[in-house]
Amino acid sequence: MERTLVTMAVNQLKDAGCYLEKTCDTAYNQPLPRLSGNTIGHFTRLIISHYQALSKAMRASMTEERAVLNYDLNRCYSAIGQSPRVALAAVEDLCEKMPRYVNNGPVWLEDASFSVDKPMLFPTTIERELLVNLERTNHLFELVKIGLNIVSPCLELPAHFGKMQIPIMPVGEPVPMYPTFSLAEPEQFRIAV
Repeated sequence: MERTLVTMAVNQLKDAGCYLEKTCDTAYNQPLPRLSGNTIGHFTRLIISHYQALSKAMRASMTEERAVLNYDLNRCYSAIGQSPRVALAAVEDLCEKMPRYVNNGPVWLEDASFSVDKPMLFPTTIERELLVNLERTNHLFELVKIGLNIVSPCLELPAHFGKMQIPIMPVGEPVPMYPTFSLAEPEQFRIAV
């Protein structure tokens, strides 16, 4: 499953290359009132930043006992949001590295938004985070598509751009949201009818 999800993520990133190769710096950086003043570069940087953070966590989960994923603290070069060529280089780097780190090791998602004093850690898996990033990227691609229609209306995108290509997979056990959750509950939690 993880290899399939990584392949889907790489294909999504390659889709970003479709517009990054053909977009000039001016169009990439043009603030768009319809998108609250954001630019195509801004949305692209969000996509790349999250995949970079996940890629680091994937690599760490292969070797470390306690890999931590923090999307907010990931350092993503501002140049990725300013230059489509720099963003394309980052995409190509991710497409090369992510398949090497395929695993579904445990990861701790770190989030400081719940506590002022100390960030909280939530157990998660690479598989779950890949699914989150795939879905999030689809939403951001829709915003990119709106922006590209404004700044580069002649630019043609692939028909599948912004749509997740879901492979047909055998149905098995449901995957719990958190690894510590058990689908087989003890007898005491059953409701007597």
